[in-house]
Amino acid sequence: MWDTVVVVNTLNHDFTPAEQKTCANYTYLQDNQYDSTFWTDSDPDDPLWDVYPYGDRTQGSGGGGGQSIGLTPGIASSGFSAQSVTARRGKPIPPDTGIVPMVGSAGAINPSTFKLWLNGTLIVDNNTPVGNQVRHISSNKLGASYEVSATHPSLNKHNPLNPPSDSGGWNEMIASIADSTGHRSYVRARFVQLGGGPGAVVAPVPVTPLRDFSHSDQGECAAFGSLQCGGVMLTQGIPGFVTRDRDRSLHLMYRSTSQRAPTLLPYEILIGRVQLAPESIQVTLREGGALVGSNGQLTHYFGTVVPPGAGPFDLPQVLNEQSTDRRVVGTDLPASSENAAVRTITASVRTFYANGSQSREDTVRQEVIQLYLPDNYRNAFRIRLGPR
Repeated sequence: MWDTVVVVNTLNHDFTPAEQKTCANYTYLQDNQYDSTFWTDSDPDDPLWDVYPYGDRTQGSGGGGGQSIGLTPGIASSGFSAQSVTARRGKPIPPDTGIVPMVGSAGAINPSTFKLWLNGTLIVDNNTPVGNQVRHISSNKLGASYEVSATHPSLNKHNPLNPPSDSGGWNEMIASIADSTGHRSYVRARFVQLGGGPGAVVAPVPVTPLRDFSHSDQGECAAFGSLQCGGVMLTQGIPGFVTRDRDRSLHLMYRSTSQRAPTLLPYEILIGRVQLAPESIQVTLREGGALVGSNGQLTHYFGTVVPPGAGPFDLPQVLNEQSTDRRVVGTDLPASSENAAVRTITASVRTFYANGSQSREDTVRQEVIQLYLPDNYRNAFRIRLGPR
């Protein structure tokens, strides 16, 4: 969960004794029973399982606790979920098979008996919020809805710089409700809160240069037809002539790398699923500490926030929380004043968070080679008219 509010929704149903359903009919899945492919972005080898703080998980890959937590027996049951405001994507909804009730009758549920614990702290007592960081949205026999602030002191947050700290960001909620006869049941949900909002822990963003200058020598670089060593080489024959019984045909040659054009420098950035994605990304180049590139300006990319004036084709380019994303960013390096130069360039990728109030900078250094053909090349022969 990335949101600043944790939304808690419950769904209640009171079974009669004749239905012979008790809490013993409901158990938690073992690892080998959990279908990790059901949820989008679900991974049985997710690193968040490495910091799972509860001792009831069975060995092997998969999700979910392996044992019950010894709940108080009762005949009332509650379907319970803790989720962020943004819904997760699951499997496709099955085809409609007709009009059927979404839920059965709640029965003799008593809404005023609802209780909720967060990591052992009672935050809803008899359908009343405890403290000003819990908000009551609605409640009736069918269920209840509450919002818990992500800044609640009992809520654990995942720290990507120190994953095992604060219980790895894992949280346990226990919801409980009773019926009119006083029978009470409990249900548990566990989840990870991936810290966001102001003051959130921001993880490094790895930066990798994508342009390789290690084979810029004419004898080593790739050449395919007119593409020669990162440039385009074209020749055009012109009508020749003969002197001293020898053909003196000439050719005009164009090589794009003789133009003192800026050098494009692309970089790949990697934003992991469990780290906070930036709202925007800024790229700058420095040489000897001085700002260079784009006439001394910076190149800015949007991240999770779409800037005003962006078109509909820009929307699919935004970064998404809870997904591993690789993006290519870059800027240009102005041409060198020399025909051949090896320049040590430091690329700075600054990422911004929380409406620009928080940022971090990640850098990478590389040697950039710029080669240009001078304009004063002369022909390799002289034309002589008349006898020697």
